[in-house]
Amino acid sequence: MKYYELKYRLPMSHSSSSDRTKMHHHVLEITIYAETGQQDFVEFQDMDQVLGGCLDVYRNQYLNDMEEFHGDTSIENMTEIFYRKISEQFVKKNWKLTKIEVGENPLRVYMIGTRNI
Repeated sequence: MKYYELKYRLPMSHSSSSDRTKMHHHVLEITIYAETGQQDFVEFQDMDQVLGGCLDVYRNQYLNDMEEFHGDTSIENMTEIFYRKISEQFVKKNWKLTKIEVGENPLRVYMIGTRNI
């Protein structure tokens, strides 16, 4: 089994409610752990391209306005949405997303994983 770890930074803004006057900015640090069952070498740029396709739509956006969040832009909900979206795309490539970590700062990180790495 081969394992990959990729980091992605996502500048975005949100508020704890849908009140734009309480909007604030973060650069989320997203760490992706993936495995491939393939014997062939997978280029990091191939995984980066899939991640970009999943996450670039959120770059520099006010997430509360985006339908998939339904106004809930908590770190937990963002992680759930990113996990589902990336997992769906990785399956198409025969890769498995084994863990995702999303941090709004180094002291607040939420994780979802299918196994410990």
